[in-house]
Formats: sequence, structure tokens, C-alpha cells
Amino acid sequence: MRAVAPLAKYVREKRVPISANNPFISMQQQFSNGMVDALNLFRDLRDELVEQTFHTVYGSPLVQTACGISQLDGPPRARPGLLPSVVAAAEEEKRRLKGRIAEGNAIDAAARVLVYIGKAQHRIDKSTFEALRKLLLAHPEVSPAEFKNAVREQWAILAVDEHVAIEALPQLLPADATSRRAFSDFVQETVAATCKLKAEGQRRLNEVLHVLAANTSTADAVSSKTSPRQPSTKGSSKTPKESKVQG
Repeated sequence: MRAVAPLAKYVREKRVPISANNPFISMQQQFSNGMVDALNLFRDLRDELVEQTFHTVYGSPLVQTACGISQLDGPPRARPGLLPSVVAAAEEEKRRLKGRIAEGNAIDAAARVLVYIGKAQHRIDKSTFEALRKLLLAHPEVSPAEFKNAVREQWAILAVDEHVAIEALPQLLPADATSRRAFSDFVQETVAATCKLKAEGQRRLNEVLHVLAANTSTADAVSSKTSPRQPSTKGSSKTPKESKVQG
């Protein structure tokens, strides 16, 4: 580069502007215009080829028939998932599940709670299956097939209406407060032993416990009102023997 430096300096000092009619200027302009025209021609040919290919493929009667597009400009073919029979079956199943929201036993209630909390994890992982396995082991009288059907049904019930399903939990449990407290303890122990809950999962667990606690308090109040009161002997100076004689 040191050898070129003096030459560059000499060129800068001796540079002379060329005239506008210089043939090399004309050749340069012609070459530039030719490149622009060639690129424009390539662009137009490419776009035309893409358009023709699109119409050839998607304008084919075979492809249109496979996609359900009518050649006679009539109404498009109904999607299989929207057939009246399918819609009617889905609505009938939804009505059946709504009727089952307040029906079941303690196993159904536990499965509903564990699925409800497990859905807050946004995925079905090992902890959810471990919680369900512990529930099954706690009830050996239930067969695995029956347990699977119960879990599947409770999952579907939650998909229909989560809020109503959780509010109806007390109706699936025994009426006495002791059994409901034992159920709450079982849920807490099972969840704590199988997974670490996220914020949403903890919120759902607290919601379930609040519903059960509120209903248990109501059951205690009703039980205290309906239990027989012991006769009071305060203020009576009569002995049992005298009362018996007077009776």
C-alpha cells in the first residue's frame, strides 16, 4: 500500500473531469439500464409463474372437491364437526354432565378437587398422576376401571362449568362435619405430598378449602340446633324420688 500512496496522490492532483459525451459514460449508463431491465424481467416472470402454479394447483377440480369447494358456486359442504347429529350429541352429553354436578360420592369429590388443582399447573405432569394414585390407594374397594371412569367424568364436569362444580362439592360428601373435615385434611395432605403448587394452584386449593369450611360450619350449626337438649335441674329443690312420686 505504501507504493500505491504516491500514485494516488498524483492522480488526485492531476485528475481532469471527462466530457459528457465520453463513450465510456454512455457504455456505463447502457450497462446499468440493461441490468435494471433484466432484474425487472426476472421479477415479472417469477410472479407470473407463481400465479399460474397457484391457479393450476388450487383450481384443479380434484383439489377443490377434496377441500369441499363446490364447482357449481353452491353453498360449501358442511364441516363434519358441525353436523346436526354431532351437535345434538354434544348438547345431550353437556346436559347429562350438568345433571351429574351435584351427584357422586367422596371419591368423585376428591377426583374433582385433584383434577381442578392439577389443571392450574397448565400441564398434566407426574405430580397429578401421583395424587390420583394416592387417592386410588386410599380406597381399595374401588376398581381401577371404576376409578378411571370417575376421573374422566369429573374432568368433563369441570370442563362444562368449573365454578358450579366446585360450589357443589359439599353435596358429594357425607352430611356430618367430621367426615368433611377429614376430607379437607386428606386433600391438603395429598396435594402437599405430591407437588409444589404454583400461585394459581394454591389459589384453587384455598378456594376448595373455603367452600368446604363454610359448609362444615353450617353443618355444625344445624347439628347443634337439631341435637336434643338435656333437661335442666337448676332451680328445682325436688329430689328424683319426690319427682317420681309426684308423677
